[in-house]
Amino acid sequence: MAVRNVVSESCMVDGYCKLGRIGDARNLFDVMLERTVVTWTAMIEGEGIVEVNSITMSIMFDACGGFGRCGEGIQMHGLVSRMGFDYDVFLGNSIIIMYCRFGFVDEATKIIRMMSKTNIVSWNSLIAGYVQCGISSWNIVFQEDQEDREEERERERERERTVVVVWKRGERERGEKTQEEKQGCFRKCKKSYKKYY
Repeated sequence: MAVRNVVSESCMVDGYCKLGRIGDARNLFDVMLERTVVTWTAMIEGEGIVEVNSITMSIMFDACGGFGRCGEGIQMHGLVSRMGFDYDVFLGNSIIIMYCRFGFVDEATKIIRMMSKTNIVSWNSLIAGYVQCGISSWNIVFQEDQEDREEERERERERERTVVVVWKRGERERGEKTQEEKQGCFRKCKKSYKKYY
């Protein structure tokens, strides 16, 4: 190895693990002066001790953000992308918080848009990041989110129309349901349709 630093050593550990040379990877890992989350992840995967999941990665992003390890955090994000993780609320929120701590609110905004589901933590983290950086243009993100919500409301109205059409058809065929039973059934149908659309 021509240049020995944490990046080159981490790459070597990862390469050894991918080639199945766990002993060589472990020997290099043991003599490294500095180990990063990337190095630890490579060793954990290589040893087969623990399967890396979104919770593991979330903890690692929190560590990167908490200890000011921007470079390692960005590397971890690349690793998450290459491994094909879904940006669930745990993983997505951890990445958003990390990027906001480093002032990379544009990256954090990209993450929130990639998330399959967001929650109040997601949005509060992003808002805090914008405020921390003194940026007031975060309202653009929320305007776009409002447009997405309007599309969701339109889909909801379509689902309601579908339920009404199905219900009226059944009403004609059966005729014996009371109004109360109809309303209860309508609510149940509406809830079940939300799960599938």
